[in-house]
Amino acid sequence: MDGWFWMMVTFVVGYLLGRNSMAGKAAAGPTAAAKGRPVGELSARGRAAVEAALHRGHKIEAVKAVREETGAGLKEAKAFVDAFAAKRAERRKGDPIER
Repeated sequence: MDGWFWMMVTFVVGYLLGRNSMAGKAAAGPTAAAKGRPVGELSARGRAAVEAALHRGHKIEAVKAVREETGAGLKEAKAFVDAFAAKRAERRKGDPIER
């Protein structure tokens, strides 16, 4: 029984230490500084990343870029990318080079 007790103590201490170290990494991530920014307020770099991802046909990459830039949730970022793609397609219809 003595071995079982120390194994459980080691597990609990390891779990608590791991949880604390993950909390520090999450706070220092790239989205921590951008949290609270409205989705429509992407920087020029963010808009370029979304445009490039959509040009390659990588919609998921575009959603990830919006989420990293703004800290938005999945639903909001996807809605933004869908609207961005629709506006982009509308602009391209009127472009004489794309016809």
